[in-house]
Amino acid sequence: MNRERADALLQWVNSVSGTTVKSIKDFSNQENAKILIDVLHLIDKDNWNEGTKAQDSTVQEMVSYIIAYLGGIYDNLDGIVSSNLIVSRGDELEIGKLIILLLCGAVQGNNVPHFIEKIHKLDNKVQFHLKVIIENILQQVESGQLCSRSLTDLLHEQ
Repeated sequence: MNRERADALLQWVNSVSGTTVKSIKDFSNQENAKILIDVLHLIDKDNWNEGTKAQDSTVQEMVSYIIAYLGGIYDNLDGIVSSNLIVSRGDELEIGKLIILLLCGAVQGNNVPHFIEKIHKLDNKVQFHLKVIIENILQQVESGQLCSRSLTDLLHEQ
């Protein structure tokens, strides 16, 4: 996995959530999975009642909830992100895909100014990686090309 891209995603989550998670793999535990639910809340404050219930759930249920929510943004995420690999192995690649989809959902939602402000406070190199990710994913969504392979390639390319 491209370390700079992984670090950019991690810095983005930490900046919007006010946390200091040290590794993308750490999002496979219950405490840190709740952070992703908090990010989802920032994307769509109208669904917070559902998110509150999700915070009291297992990691599997929280990840499934996030994927189901994002499936509404991207129409269908079947086979794109594996909640089983996130939960059973803490698979960094699958967690990276999930965070990418959260990032791109964030810049399309109702709370865009909040997310853009947080991105602008990050280092220029981090901003560059986030920009590349966002542009690439939005282009894939627009052309109907979003798939697991394209997300994997994006996380691996130098």
